[in-house]
Order: sequence, then C-alpha cells, then structure tokens
Amino acid sequence: ADLPRQLSELIDRLLEKQPDARPAGAAEVVEVLEPMVRAISQDDGASTATPESFTEAPAPTKLAEDVQPFQLRGERRQLTLLCCQLVGGALDPEVLFEVLPPFQTVVNEAIERYEGHLRDVQGHRFVAIFGYPRSHEDNARRAVLAGLEIAARTTTAAPGFELSAGVHTGPAVILSRGSGEHLALGETLDLAMALQEQAEPGKVWMSGATHSLVAGFFNDHEVDSAGGVAAFRVNAARDVHDRVEASESLTPFIGRQHELALLDSRWELASEGVGQAVMISGDVGIGKSRLLCELQARWSSADRRWLSAYGSPFARNLPLHPVGGLLRHLLEIDGSAATERQLVRLEAALAEHNLPPEETLSLFAALLGLPADDELDLYRLRREALEAVPALLQESAARHPLVLAFEDLHHADPTTLELIGRVIESVAASSALLVMTCRAGFRLPWGHRAQMTQLRLVPFDDAEVEALIDSLANEDRLAVDARKRLAERADGVPLFVEALVEQALDAEPSGAETVPETVRDLLEVQLDRVGAARDVARIAAGLGRQGRLADLAKAAALDKAALSQELERLRE
Repeated sequence: ADLPRQLSELIDRLLEKQPDARPAGAAEVVEVLEPMVRAISQDDGASTATPESFTEAPAPTKLAEDVQPFQLRGERRQLTLLCCQLVGGALDPEVLFEVLPPFQTVVNEAIERYEGHLRDVQGHRFVAIFGYPRSHEDNARRAVLAGLEIAARTTTAAPGFELSAGVHTGPAVILSRGSGEHLALGETLDLAMALQEQAEPGKVWMSGATHSLVAGFFNDHEVDSAGGVAAFRVNAARDVHDRVEASESLTPFIGRQHELALLDSRWELASEGVGQAVMISGDVGIGKSRLLCELQARWSSADRRWLSAYGSPFARNLPLHPVGGLLRHLLEIDGSAATERQLVRLEAALAEHNLPPEETLSLFAALLGLPADDELDLYRLRREALEAVPALLQESAARHPLVLAFEDLHHADPTTLELIGRVIESVAASSALLVMTCRAGFRLPWGHRAQMTQLRLVPFDDAEVEALIDSLANEDRLAVDARKRLAERADGVPLFVEALVEQALDAEPSGAETVPETVRDLLEVQLDRVGAARDVARIAAGLGRQGRLADLAKAAALDKAALSQELERLRE
C-alpha cells in the first residue's frame, strides 16, 4: 500500500503480453521512474502523487465549516472570431428570403467542418467563434479557412451576392452564472466587425493579431485600415501543413544527434534492401516536424527519393485523404492542370509502373479526386486501395530507393492507418524507409513489426536550451536572469523556448510575464482535456509555481485524496 500508484501501473505495463502495450524502451521507463525517485529522495514529506513544486503541510482532510471555497466566476480565454455578411446585392426581404436558406447551409457546413461555433445569426450577418466551447491548437487558421470557403461558395449559393469577412484574435471572458455560461467579447468582437465592414466584397480580412498566428499558411498582404489597426487581405490558402513548413526562416537545428544517427542507420539498412519503418512520437512542440525537415535537407543530395503525406485535422472523416498528395508526387501529376490533362498523365504513369490502366485507372482517379467512368463505392475503394497502393510503392522502391514520410498519424482516418500497416509489411523486402510521426500517447492500430523502430523525442536538456536561446537572441539583448527564467518556464520544449524568447525580445522592460499568444491555444487544448482538474490548475496558477498543498486544498474545497487525484491528472 505504500508504493506509489505510478510504480504499480508501470509494473503492470511491463508485464503486458502484447508488445505494443509495454513501454517502447528503457528511456520511457526512466521517464516514469525519475519523478518517483526525486520524490522519495526528499525528506520534507512531499507526496509522491503530487508535483514536487507543491509541498504537503499539515491540513485537515475535511474543510472547517467556516472555510468558504473559492468561487470560480469567470475565465479569460483567447478566441478567434469570424464576422461575415452578404454584400453586393439588393437586401430586399423577398430576395433574402430566397437566398438565405442555401447560404445558411454553406455557413453551417463550413463552420462545422472547421469545428467552430456559430455564435450569432442576424439575417445576412453572422458571428462564429473558434476556441470555445471547444478549443484547437490552430483556432486562427481554422477561422480564416472557414471564411475563405464560405466566400468561395457564396456566389453559387446566393446569386448576386458576395461575402465580406473579418477575422480577429483576442481575449474574451467566460462568465459563470446561475443561468449558465456567458461570453463577454468586448473589443475582440468590435475589431472583428470593423474588419468585416472594411473588407471588399468576396474578400476576407484578418487583423495583425490573427496574422501573427497564421503567418506562412496563407498568401496575404497588408492593407490600409481605419482606426490604425494592422489588417491583411487574405488571397488564398497555401499548400503547407505545419508551422515548420510555413516558416520563412527556420532556427538553427539544435541537438537530436542521437536521433539523426539512428535514422541514418535505418536508412543504411533500407538502402541494402532491408526495408525499415521508424515511428517518431512526442508531445506538441517537441520538434517532430523540425527533425524531419532537417533529415530531408541532409538527404537531399543523396540517391533517394523523398515522398510526403500528412494527416489533416480537417479531413479525418475522408477515407484515404492523405494518400492523394503522396500519389500526386509519386506519379508526377500537377494538381493545378486541367482535369483532362491530369487523367492523361495518370493513365501514362500507371502504365509506366506496370499497373494496367484499364484495371486501376478508376481507383487511382478516385484517390486523386478526379472523375472516372467507373465510380467506386467506399467499400470497393477501400478494398482495392489496400492492395494497389502498397504494391505501387513497393514497385517504385525497386526502381529507386524511397523515403516515405508520413506526418501526424494521430489525424489520419482509420482506413489510411490500415493502409500504412500494409505498407510497413510491404517495405520489409524493398529499398524503402517509412518515417512516421505522431503525438505521444497515440495508440498504433498495428501490432509489433520486426522492421519498425519506435523513437520518442524528449525535451531538451539545459545545454540544448541554452544553445537554442543563443541562436534566437544575442546575449546583450537578453539578460542572464531573464534567460534563466525563460529556460525554467519552457521546460525543455523547443516551441515554447522560441515563443518565450520572441515575447521577451518584443516586451517592454517592465512587461509582465504572460503566456505567448502563439502557444496559448496549445495550452488551452491540453487544459480542456483534464475536465474538472482545469479549475485546480487555475487556482494553483494564482498561488504561483510553488505553494502549500494545504492552501490549495482550502481554495479548491477538496480533501487530500481528491486533490491528489486532480493534481496527478494534471501532471500526467
């Protein structure tokens, strides 16, 4: 009974019969053991079920009757608002009566597709919220994409009209009252509506605050706006998939030499005809995409071909959606060409790869989103794709060594995941290396494979954090004590280091330390997943990085056992 619960759970995992249910390696076991060792080594009576930042002090397990628990009445959150309205046509009630139903359908579909919340509808005007009640890591990008989609479809849904839209990211307050939760949007709503009023028909404008969060994801340019607020006109979405690919300039690559050496060794095996697969896992911001970017740059001049595919949070319900981009690259089909030219090129490419076009043209046309004479139902599409795509990749690897990079498996649909499992089996006897990335905790649907290596990225150590800070800021621009505080706050996560350094360089000398806007949405997503423990986190944040469990228990109105359970959920 005296053993920490984490140790008992670790032993259970180590004894699992299924290999994929056990820890991936010794590093993962050490990661679980280290906090327990630190807690046991302390002589101050710290609880093993709570972070060492909070120390246990004598406190009653039940609150005294005169102790009033802290009441959480409001919460500040970062939201992105999309304000739109129909313009350009006669706003006669009879005309609007005809066009509003199909237009409303377009609006609902776009907002639902990007998982926003339609807040307010006033005839031909509406306001959508991204970031509440459900938050995402890319709320601003989702809002802009939704605006572009609605604008593109408006002329068809509402003939004679166009859409003008404004997008702004800013703070809001969520108030808890007896009648439920209420939003106070304040200036954030005012600025979004002001941008929408200034936007030309058919255009989407975004504020400077939103632009800083989506820079590189869209083709845009700055425009003059009233009121002195920075504004950008969005022209189109760029074909990029993550922050690394969208960035115009990357920071110098730091650390990860062990990981690069391991990937080099797996490539050596693959180039000799012993195909390999590597699964790279890690938390958000830990550097998975950056590692792949560095790997591609290192291997760009070598005798190998690099193909990429991406799981998309916007296409989870579209079977095999990520496969289309990979096939376009492999078969050298220009997606911007006319449909007829793409079909001609597809037929020729299939013949080049010894796939009879009369048998496979309909399948690959469907995977590429092209029309075909023989329309396939989903069952047939799935069955034939699971056979044909691995065979095509295996045949291609026999001609020329391949690196297949598949990022963000946690966003992929089940059929795509099954297809990747087939590819892993097919590459075993070919000159191919399959490199995949996923978030920590994502459960792979396949069992153990002899040719697959699991590689988990861990946070940077102190020396690597220092090196990254040096590459981002000159020593004379960032004081030593500020660098130390920054390193402590970032906890070794490269993305957080970059965001905090950028914030520190832009802040006023007396500016308060706040969470950078560029990572605020990432933290909101994590907090949304812990349920009621979110309130404990908010109270603990008010008390500071270090405090007494007794104070936290009183403020949260929880006994010792309940508080330990909520803190453990937050720590995990």
